Amino acid sequence: MKIIHSGLAVLAGVLVMSACREQNTVASRKIDFVKDIKPILQDRCVSCHNNENFTGDLILQSRATAFGERKGGPIIIPGDSAKSLFWAVLNLQDRDPKAMPPVGHRVPAKEMETIQLWIDQGAEWPEGAAGAMEPVKANKSAS
Repeated sequence: MKIIHSGLAVLAGVLVMSACREQNTVASRKIDFVKDIKPILQDRCVSCHNNENFTGDLILQSRATAFGERKGGPIIIPGDSAKSLFWAVLNLQDRDPKAMPPVGHRVPAKEMETIQLWIDQGAEWPEGAAGAMEPVKANKSAS
């Protein structure tokens, strides 16, 4: 019986250490805009926040438009997710009318963590084609 308890304690310790190591690896890795952030914005944000729709006085199609001057102030505060309106609206409860995205699926926890780390790491966003996105339009001929 003592051997079983010792074995379980060792197994629990290994699992905890493994989970901590994985969490530290994710939290410490450098977030790359093109690889990590652009796909999230393209999939969940740019369809509404673009040059055509201009929803919420915010265009997320490029660095220039995302960090441009807005009536409501800056949306992303590089280095400080806690003060970034972008991060705040993603964290609002589903029923809140200001919660983003307002329709469709909410941003999954892993993507939320990536966005938070990106902002806290300085919200680097390349200029030019690497940082630009076009809204994806639904194919009207598809059935």
